[in-house]
Amino acid sequence: MSLGISSLVCLPPKKEDQVKLSALLKNLGEVELTESMAGQPNRAIANKRSVSPQKMKEFCSKSQKIQDRKEEAYINRGYIRVEDYEGNSTTSYYKGCPKSLKKNPWMEQVHANLCGSGGTNLRSIKIPSHFYTVFDGCAGFSAKTALKAAPSLANINGSEGKDLGKGSFYGGDVMLKLIQEVQAKGDKDSRHNFEMRYYASSGLHFTQEYDAAIGCAEEMDFYLDMHKSHVPEQKAPKFVVMGYSNGGHNSLRFAHNFGDSREVDLAITIDPVAKGLRYMTNKILGRKHKNYGEKPSTTKRLLNIYQNIEAGPKKDLPLDLHFHGAQVRGGVNLHLMKDGNPVDAHTEILKEQSLLDALHCELEKVHGRGGGEHCSRVKYD
Repeated sequence: MSLGISSLVCLPPKKEDQVKLSALLKNLGEVELTESMAGQPNRAIANKRSVSPQKMKEFCSKSQKIQDRKEEAYINRGYIRVEDYEGNSTTSYYKGCPKSLKKNPWMEQVHANLCGSGGTNLRSIKIPSHFYTVFDGCAGFSAKTALKAAPSLANINGSEGKDLGKGSFYGGDVMLKLIQEVQAKGDKDSRHNFEMRYYASSGLHFTQEYDAAIGCAEEMDFYLDMHKSHVPEQKAPKFVVMGYSNGGHNSLRFAHNFGDSREVDLAITIDPVAKGLRYMTNKILGRKHKNYGEKPSTTKRLLNIYQNIEAGPKKDLPLDLHFHGAQVRGGVNLHLMKDGNPVDAHTEILKEQSLLDALHCELEKVHGRGGGEHCSRVKYD
């Protein structure tokens, strides 16, 4: 027996029609019909109608371009064809999320459901509960080392290289391991329900630099918004950004720029330092920065951990060029290592137990957990 219009819109479907109606709704990306919904079929398809045909057309047009560029970048090691300002064809690295090769290609699934072959039910798509964006310091990025420490990284496959032929991985090692450690404390469902991305801050890895990070975050926001339009009960994911040294600088930039689209739940900056030329210019001119930027109003919580040990000129250098951070206005600041060797302080801060406790505490809290003894040991400024 075929399903008539009255079955879908006016009258409660008979039991023998529920299977057919359920299959139809599932194909549209809606939940399967249950007995409690049998008399209210309009409610089951209301979300589909809440998005206008024009909006869906615009979404699918943009989404298809994104998917095509992902595929092109995947084939060409991160690069795509673009037009320059004179209209000539040239190449540029793709400033967005790379094609997902992981177990949960949720953006591709949203596209396929709404604009393509259908596939996974929209309510069955597993949206990560937490998104982490991690920036290593200058000379720290190492794709292979990072992938060994965090095999689930969503944006690298190990071929992206390392800074200056070495890649110290000082900051990345601490941040990636702590994120995984905190995630592992969750229940069975949440333990693996997160997405983590790792980026360079040196300017040497264009496919995995700041522009790619912010572009990827904007793509995620684009797909999350459309998914939410169809599945309004979907719980909003948490966004966390953290970085060390130049990566701390990039984390603050990320929080400011991404905040135009979506709130950042937690930003962490570890001894933030501006990129080389700006930092060195300030040093040479004797400009001491008491504050390092300001917490964005769209960031719920910002923790800044820093040291600012000053030193006189070394014998072989006419100026003090040692790296150190400063306070972030409006953020929660943690000043460590007030005394010590200024030459090593910028890397030694990563070994401070107070830093590790503070990171544990903040990451636990963003998961809705108390943080326990880690929080009790931290003494903020």
